[in-house]
Amino acid sequence: MIAMSRFSPHTIGAHSFFAIGVIFLVLLLTQPRCVSETSFLGGGEDMPIMLLAAVAVTVASGVAEVWFWCYRRKIRHVFRVYVEDAHETDFQDIMGKFGLINCSGNPGSFLNGSSGFWVAEDGGEIVGFVGLDANVGEKGTAEVRRLVVSPYHHRRGVGTKLMDAVVQHAHMNGTVTLELITSDYNVGALSLYKKGGWQVRTKMRYAGIFLNVLRKDL
Repeated sequence: MIAMSRFSPHTIGAHSFFAIGVIFLVLLLTQPRCVSETSFLGGGEDMPIMLLAAVAVTVASGVAEVWFWCYRRKIRHVFRVYVEDAHETDFQDIMGKFGLINCSGNPGSFLNGSSGFWVAEDGGEIVGFVGLDANVGEKGTAEVRRLVVSPYHHRRGVGTKLMDAVVQHAHMNGTVTLELITSDYNVGALSLYKKGGWQVRTKMRYAGIFLNVLRKDL
């Protein structure tokens, strides 16, 4: 899923487009450039053709602004449902859900079985994590879940390293097929998956949108 901030490039682009249309319209209202209406509508009065163009640009940008507001609202709803679902399911008991065990004398948790959970750190700061659930679907199939990378660490190979760890662990434990679910909004993750050999198998409906179900054979 993707969360779009108030100052994301998408938001800035939509607001800028609308502002340009308004500025264009104001400039033409203060200093209109007119041509004879006979050349445009067949009448005898002056007709500000550039003014009509400005109105068209402003209306179009206004429609785009409203559409984008609805688009953002929908994404926020889906993301909120996703986060609530994660907290009520996987994150309620990470140790049990992903087969982790505590080893005496060591503060860390360790993998135990085909499932697993990995955390990426940078200077002691958690910058990403991912889980693998081998207790779903048919035998030999596991689902990659909750891949998250801090936005401050995108394009640094964090997601790739996490996925490499998942694939290596799955292969060592006899898993033959991996599956995961993501949305079309998550452009960066989709690009990462496709580069890693994942293919879209089908789609499923979730919180009012369609999600991609991807598969990778090991």
